Amino acid sequence: MIPSGLMQLGGDLLHGAIRILRWMLGILASPIRLHRKDAEQIYSDWKAVRHERSGIKFRTVCQSVLYGIFSENGVFITLLRYGLVMVCCGFLFAVVRYGMQREYGLRVTVNGRTLGYIAEESDYEKAEAIVRTRLSYAESPPEVSFTRSLRLVSCEDIDAYLTAGSLADRMLEISGIALCKGYGVYRGEEFLGAVADPAPIRYALARQLSEFANNLDADAEEVYYSDSMEYIEGTYLESNLTEAEAIIGKLTAVSDCTAVYHAVQNDTLHQIAQRYSTTPEYLRTLNPEIPDIPEEGASVRVPVEERSMPIIYTKTKESVSFINYDTVEVETAKLPIGERAVLQRGRMGEKENLMRITYVNGAEVRRMMLESRLIEAPVTEEIGIGTYVAAPASKTTVLYGTGEYGWPVNGGRISDYYISNRNHRGLDIAAPFQSEIYAADDGVVTKAAWSDSYGYYLMIDHGEGRETLYAHCSLLLGSPGLAVKRGQVIGLVGSTGNSTGNHLHFEVRIDGVNYDPASFLRVNAE
Repeated sequence: MIPSGLMQLGGDLLHGAIRILRWMLGILASPIRLHRKDAEQIYSDWKAVRHERSGIKFRTVCQSVLYGIFSENGVFITLLRYGLVMVCCGFLFAVVRYGMQREYGLRVTVNGRTLGYIAEESDYEKAEAIVRTRLSYAESPPEVSFTRSLRLVSCEDIDAYLTAGSLADRMLEISGIALCKGYGVYRGEEFLGAVADPAPIRYALARQLSEFANNLDADAEEVYYSDSMEYIEGTYLESNLTEAEAIIGKLTAVSDCTAVYHAVQNDTLHQIAQRYSTTPEYLRTLNPEIPDIPEEGASVRVPVEERSMPIIYTKTKESVSFINYDTVEVETAKLPIGERAVLQRGRMGEKENLMRITYVNGAEVRRMMLESRLIEAPVTEEIGIGTYVAAPASKTTVLYGTGEYGWPVNGGRISDYYISNRNHRGLDIAAPFQSEIYAADDGVVTKAAWSDSYGYYLMIDHGEGRETLYAHCSLLLGSPGLAVKRGQVIGLVGSTGNSTGNHLHFEVRIDGVNYDPASFLRVNAE
């Protein structure tokens, strides 16, 4: 359906286009058909009189020619109909093009006097703002009003456009106020006065900056004033005219004083001295009892410079910093329920930093990291929260072993110790029939079988040659290859094999040699 619809749409569009083209061709062909019809009529009249007398032929020819020229569809009317339209269009195009190629400006007349020409009306607004600002610098600003007129004129009447500053100068000149030519000295937005020549000020500031830079270490970079200076030539009030030496004294003023710095964590006296471009020895003269590592929040007196024109410089330095480690709490069956202990000690990491340090008047104000490279990643500290619930039935059962293995029975009591009078190689824990037996530690089941002496028994490999054995079970809940976790149920207490009652026979082996299980169990010891 979609291809069929698209074909139908294409056919309709083509049909419409053909109809429009035919209509346009009909309009264009209509005058041609009319002229052709007139030409055929003239030719027919000529044939009809070609055998007549000369006078009749001449009169007929003249009538036909006049008809062809001055009739409704004749040559003259046709030229008027189409040619006049073309001439008018061409004239309009020429006028528009001429107007677009010309430039225009605004003639400014203030208080009846023509001051010049500006390119945009906003230039006058800027000029008036400049005038108001310069008048405000006087101790008693004079009241001046301006009546202005702006008129659009062509570029033939304009010699040059005025800038806002030039127009402001001319507006001041007609205000009737005592004025002088000079250079306005600006520090940022602050007007310091007008001088006849700003060169001495430039020289004094450059010399001060050079002397400051020469006293810095070789690694200092980009020494410059924090404030920008600008010298604007123009017309100013005579009362604003100032000696260059007075402005120089104001701009180059320097005073030494002290400030109070509050130490942060891990601050050292050497680091604080670096921040304020001084030495630890000088800090000790200001702070006689200060230690090498001040306490966090301690107040430290530091030397600072107060400058009328603050000087900024930067340094690029490499440093090594520490990365704090995180602390997480994890549940673990390696601890009895309710106990907490550090399973893994946290260790701080280290990273090498490339820093850009910014100083103002010798005091550090900002540090920006340019590049950082990890030297050693931090190690997360793990705090274990005990979940192991197996414990002897009585608090009187106390073992002071390492705690490497957990008590392997839900309840129970010790009924026979390791190497008793019958060369006993394990620890017997008497418990009710089908009490749960737990894996003493993480590992993999290596044996789950029957023995005449052990009955149903199970062995777990804990790695590094360590093994545990669980014997006389009534039921085994694990098979060889099964990975088990500390505290996982692996069987039920019974009395199978060479046994006289329900109990668990528990053995600990290292590299195939039996050891006293009590040395690895820690219960009720605290």
